[in-house]
Amino acid sequence: LGVGDGVGDGQEMLDGTDPLVDERTTLLVPDLSGLGEAAAGSVLARLGLVLGPVSTEYSEAVATGLVLRQSPAAGSAAQNGDAVAIVLNHHTGLGPVVSSQ
Repeated sequence: LGVGDGVGDGQEMLDGTDPLVDERTTLLVPDLSGLGEAAAGSVLARLGLVLGPVSTEYSEAVATGLVLRQSPAAGSAAQNGDAVAIVLNHHTGLGPVVSSQ
């Protein structure tokens, strides 16, 4: 390899990447089900992913404020810096949830 061949001399390849620098790492998306928004964001950040759009809907499957589902799904391949969207359970607005204890 010689001078000006694009490898190791600071020139980028045709696709815009530097052949010696690969900042994108393939990761597996973690299972966020049952976590709150802050905890889900922390888990993603530790792995090099980011929390994407957060939406809500009602379900009796999990407590209010916890993750019902996510996209991409747990176990999916993702790249460092990719976003994971979550859907949180929210109360229906019928008043506070009261424990029967």
